[in-house]
Amino acid sequence: MEKTKKPFTAKALEAIEIVGNKLPSPIAIFMILTVAVILISGLLANAGTSVLHPGTGEYVYATNLMSVTSLQEWVTNALLNFRNFPPLHLGLAVMIGAGLASHTKFFETVLKMSVSNVSPKLISLVVIIAGVLGSTASDAFTIALPPLAALLFIGAGRHPLPGIFAAFASVSATLSANPVVNSLDILLQSFTNPAAQLINPDIYLSPAMNYIFMAVSSVILVGVIYFVTEKIVAPRFDGQAYEKDSTDDMDALTQVTDQERRAVKFSLLGVAVFAIILVLLSTIPTSNGYPFLLGEGIDSILAGQSIFMRALVLIVTIFFFIPGFIFGVMTGQIKSSHDLFKLLSKGMSEMGPFIVIAFFASQFISLFAQSNLAVILAVNGANFIQSIGLTGPLLFIAFILLTAMINMVMLSASAQWAIFAPIFIPMFYVMGYSPELTTAIYRIGDSATNIISPLHSYLPLIIVYVSKYKKNVGFGTLFANLLPYTLAIGVVWFAILLVFYFFRLPLGF
Repeated sequence: MEKTKKPFTAKALEAIEIVGNKLPSPIAIFMILTVAVILISGLLANAGTSVLHPGTGEYVYATNLMSVTSLQEWVTNALLNFRNFPPLHLGLAVMIGAGLASHTKFFETVLKMSVSNVSPKLISLVVIIAGVLGSTASDAFTIALPPLAALLFIGAGRHPLPGIFAAFASVSATLSANPVVNSLDILLQSFTNPAAQLINPDIYLSPAMNYIFMAVSSVILVGVIYFVTEKIVAPRFDGQAYEKDSTDDMDALTQVTDQERRAVKFSLLGVAVFAIILVLLSTIPTSNGYPFLLGEGIDSILAGQSIFMRALVLIVTIFFFIPGFIFGVMTGQIKSSHDLFKLLSKGMSEMGPFIVIAFFASQFISLFAQSNLAVILAVNGANFIQSIGLTGPLLFIAFILLTAMINMVMLSASAQWAIFAPIFIPMFYVMGYSPELTTAIYRIGDSATNIISPLHSYLPLIIVYVSKYKKNVGFGTLFANLLPYTLAIGVVWFAILLVFYFFRLPLGF
């Protein structure tokens, strides 16, 4: 019996999956990089390697981390490196609020209320908007939105699969594009800042460094996903029959009790009150003549050194904590401080893998900075790139493609940026490209390819959702229908970036 020949896409996906599964864990990668930095620093230091620092005009020499003194300093400061690792305390702080809002099911209830009872003509658009906005709580929306979108499409007399694909793409492929500063902004900024300070110690970037670019992108990408869904993906299923699933229950999936509706209203009211307080603290002068969230001598609340920007992590944490707490109390989930502690602990327990990765990443980044390899690599790398004429948009495209390829086998945005930031931020900075521009370029390549990575943790769940309506589903089916989203989002998002770049528009604050 002749074997059925597999299509190229299926073979490519299988190869990517095999390679990805054979890669070491992020912990092992950082351990390997740490050892490599120590060895390379010793070789370069013994060779007398140095470069002219573009900022100070002085020569910077490679530091020998293999020396006894350097190794002693490292082992005594290892815990200090971990404790002072910015992403660690920033990520944990934000999770206090975001975790509570997620585990009380505040996000999930808002989702149900947002997409139920909508006009059939607007179903696709509403699902996509909900997905883009819900990317701030990606786990909750990735789980809840696709099956709900499928039922909404069925209710409108349409095939359910385009609804699933549109929902998944809107949550995962636009992860960085959001009109709200969120935990990902804070996490990426915590890597970008120390990387930029390797070249310019005086630089300080706020978590809102890409806010304008991301807010504008979120609006435009809604239209892109809507176009791909209606003009490319949905027509493939027009007139096709689909499997009926006896477990489909629109009422059960979208049911929101009166108690939950009331709780959501009061939760959003709490957020509104908090927003009003922020406005008052940003406008009413205190005893020193300046508003509380502005700070003395600061003329704009959006300035990187304003109290508002420096306290943005705490503000975002409270922003999520308030609705989560109110919703939990009003739905009976929080009846005592013990209940609150359990819910907060549940959210924090999910940060376990991140904490472990943070320990090893902190050692690599600390040693990388101490060795001066970042400056040496940045200057020499920048000179080489300029010598081959790879600058401007061509350089941006190359970096996006590199990020996209790595993202196929290392899906964690923080783990990947922990490796990339100390290398590419200084290199691009020497070439005249700002750290916030480099971060924005990285976010395009990282986000757009999320939905086609075989290592996406929720991809098997999406296959389960799809298989309810189409039997014998594999990665090939998903790839064929999700690739148009990746390509369209990547191309349009890059075009938006070029507009900001050529017209010198501010990317953020």
